Amino acid sequence: MRSSSARGVGYRVAGSTVTVVDRACGACPPCQAGRSYWCSRPREAGPELVTVDGAGQRPVAAWLTGLSAVRAAGLPPHSTVLVLSTADPTPVRELVGLVHPGPVLAIADARDPGIRETLAATTDNGRAPAVLALAAARSAVRAVDRGGVVCLPDAEVDPPSVTEVVQRELTVVGPRDLTRLVATSGSAALADALHRTVGSDGTR
Repeated sequence: MRSSSARGVGYRVAGSTVTVVDRACGACPPCQAGRSYWCSRPREAGPELVTVDGAGQRPVAAWLTGLSAVRAAGLPPHSTVLVLSTADPTPVRELVGLVHPGPVLAIADARDPGIRETLAATTDNGRAPAVLALAAARSAVRAVDRGGVVCLPDAEVDPPSVTEVVQRELTVVGPRDLTRLVATSGSAALADALHRTVGSDGTR
């Protein structure tokens, strides 16, 4: 078994099983501000948050922190979230549905004609008010509605330029608190949805 840490969480990996551990101290300024993921004084050990079978640390971390960003965005419950991901759309919709009750669309390429047709029928101007991108952040900036929200994980992404973000009046949101994410989603439901989502992605 190997262990690694990232900010307020830690990851224990045993074969194809990943266990996410809460290492946030709860007392530092980021923790007190509700941003425990960015804990500045993480503990050596802490309680387990969720265990995911059949997955690697990198995709589990990307999805968890991306979901945390969606939750932190405080989106209206009826708004559409477009997820840019190479995983199968069905488990992606179920996974993101744990943190957002509104419509969730999932596709690898926002230029897909079917997605554009759906957005044209369900939004005011054919663009999603919020986009979650696991890697293609620049594509998310181009796909989201002007003045919309781009949710990003704590992972390597294709970053947009500051000019692109400012000109389109966008809000970029990152992860804040994985402990609350797990508490509100349910550890078992989250683990199952993560397992199916990560397992459906042939590019991981």
